[in-house]
Amino acid sequence: MLAVREHLDRYKQTILNATPVAALNGAAPKFAAGFGSQGLALHDALARYDKAVGYPMAWFFHMLTLRSVPHALANAVIDDVQSGFRYLPDRDAEIVKDWLYRPYGF
Repeated sequence: MLAVREHLDRYKQTILNATPVAALNGAAPKFAAGFGSQGLALHDALARYDKAVGYPMAWFFHMLTLRSVPHALANAVIDDVQSGFRYLPDRDAEIVKDWLYRPYGF
C-alpha cells in the first residue's frame, strides 16, 4: 500500500510524495530466527514470516518500513547467498545486496 501526500512547493507546483506502508491487520508477526541463524534455519524463518504476512519478501519490506525485522538479517541473507544457498530468487538477492551497499528506509 502507498501513503500519498500532496503539497505545493514554493513555486506553487504540486508535489506528490508516495511512501510504502505495510498493510497489516494487527501487529506484524515476530521474526522467529535467533541471532546468527544461517542456512536452512534462516530460510525456514524467512518462509514462516512471509507466509504469516501473506506475500514473498515481506521480511525485507517490513525491515524497511516497520523495523519488525532486524537490519542485520540482510547481512545474514547475503552471506548465505555468497556461501551457495539459493533460497531467494536471484533478483531478490540482488535487491537485498543493493540495499546493503546503499541502504534506505521509509
